[in-house]
Amino acid sequence: MWPFRPNPRMKAYLETPAVAAAAENWAFGLRSFARFLLKFSEDQAERVIDAYTHQTGAVWNDPIETDTTFADVFQEVDAELQRRYPKPRRGQCHARWHTKKALLKERGVDWLSPQDLNPHMLFD
Repeated sequence: MWPFRPNPRMKAYLETPAVAAAAENWAFGLRSFARFLLKFSEDQAERVIDAYTHQTGAVWNDPIETDTTFADVFQEVDAELQRRYPKPRRGQCHARWHTKKALLKERGVDWLSPQDLNPHMLFD
């Protein structure tokens, strides 16, 4: 008998064609991508799959950023970030993302930072 129970979400991800298509942009294969998706809620995982499927480039961003429903909220938060961090400095991106995530959460938006979506990249 196995010492653990298989995660039903993991099995579902491994059998979903959209996840397989998104995993093509993930450097470590389908199983690793499905394991990565488990750290997110189901709604967040759908956005991660969407980002990895439809975006190109080296850095994936949360698709919620381009959703017109939240455009005013993002504009307001970006203005606040510009006020708090007027001059970009090296290593400041993590503080900016942490602040942005908190400000958006206060306004009811669950945003995933570039670090959340790109765990194998080093940002500075």
